[in-house]
This record gives sequence, C-alpha cells and structure tokens, in this order.
Amino acid sequence: MGTLIENKFGLFRKYLEAFIILNDEEWQIFQSHLRFKNLHKKELFSQAGTVCNDIAFIVSGLVRYFVVKDGQQRDCKMNCVS
Repeated sequence: MGTLIENKFGLFRKYLEAFIILNDEEWQIFQSHLRFKNLHKKELFSQAGTVCNDIAFIVSGLVRYFVVKDGQQRDCKMNCVS
C-alpha cells in the first residue's frame, strides 16, 4: 500500500482513537476491510434510489450532503476539511 494512502488511513485511525483504541493486530484486521476512494468534483458518493452500504471519512476537501424529496433537492449540510 502506498505511503500517501497509509498516511490517510493513519489519520482515520487517529480519529477513531477518540472512541476506541485498537492494537496493531486489531487495526490490521479492521484496515483490511477499508478502501480509499478519491471523489472528484460533482461525483456522487451515493446514487439516489439506491441503498448506501458505505460510510465515509473525509480526509480533505469540501463535501455537500443533500437529499432529494418530492423531486426537489434540499441541502442539508456542508463539511470542509483541510
């Protein structure tokens, strides 16, 4: 695994440590179920009408969360991480 991705997983591990401490063996098992995905501008994390089975941890950038209700798009939240 590349160093850049390892650093990003390290940021995620550090964030999780506020909630739970995993030893290195536990972290390796947990990390084996993670994948890094880079979203491009205007790319959707989840498609309308589908069930989303993923969770996300934002490493950097600006993300807008919205829902479509009665055919109308409603902004719910924006998050910015640098």
